[in-house]
Amino acid sequence: MTIQKDLSHLATDQSPKEAEAIYARILINEWAKLAQERGTLEHAVPGTSMRHSMSGKCARQIHYYLAGAEVTNPFDLPAYWSTGLGTAVHGWWQDALRRAYPNAEIEKVIHIPEADSSGHVDAWLPDDKICIELKSINGFGFKKIAEDNEGPRYSDFVQCCINAHALDADKAVLIYLSLEAISRGRAEKRNIDEIGRISREFHFTPDVLHKVADTEIQRWATIRERGDDTPRAIPDPEIVKGARVTDPSNGRLELNGKAVGYAWMCGYCGYQDLCASECNGCGLG
Repeated sequence: MTIQKDLSHLATDQSPKEAEAIYARILINEWAKLAQERGTLEHAVPGTSMRHSMSGKCARQIHYYLAGAEVTNPFDLPAYWSTGLGTAVHGWWQDALRRAYPNAEIEKVIHIPEADSSGHVDAWLPDDKICIELKSINGFGFKKIAEDNEGPRYSDFVQCCINAHALDADKAVLIYLSLEAISRGRAEKRNIDEIGRISREFHFTPDVLHKVADTEIQRWATIRERGDDTPRAIPDPEIVKGARVTDPSNGRLELNGKAVGYAWMCGYCGYQDLCASECNGCGLG
């Protein structure tokens, strides 16, 4: 028998419906049910209105969250899968961290009373006053950070600073663990070592983390004050400064009436349809 490049012809005859998936569909649906049954985690400190995990997000998205708006774009199966992988990596990493640092506090609850906010720190090393935030990341995103030296994602950076600020840390550490390793060949050409093929970390000192945290906390206060007039403003540096989302369905950005790109974040927002149906806040400064 000659083996061809396309091996689909060797599979047993299946109807079009069966060819889509049988056992994978059953298992994925059962796994998704388990994820849905676990539900959304309660706030780290009951009664607080703001989650630290919302740091650096679109102002309008934060407004909807604070206002208790109904989510119009809930997770689909791929989203549950992606977040589930991240949760699994966190658990694996935290087991190793406990072995390396027996005094580490894992998932430490933190609270900023003046911001009415709370969250969990992935790891706190009390002896050295070091706050560690871990993020799993896909292969494409990791290569931009590890190979192109683009630095950390803005929202991850801000969340890390907020958490470290809450603990008055001497250092904030943001660690990325990639779900896909950089190949040996690519790593050799770029002088990336074995650890660098799957991870990258960034350290921030108090002068940086407190300034960033203070700015973000003030932004939350402004969002609370503006309420329904909160603009579709995304603070991420990759967004043209002053640009606003004019079409949440595709993330179209405009500045002074001219198109200046698209915000990919809109596609991952749980309030995308709600935002698209409203005009309050559109284009406001």
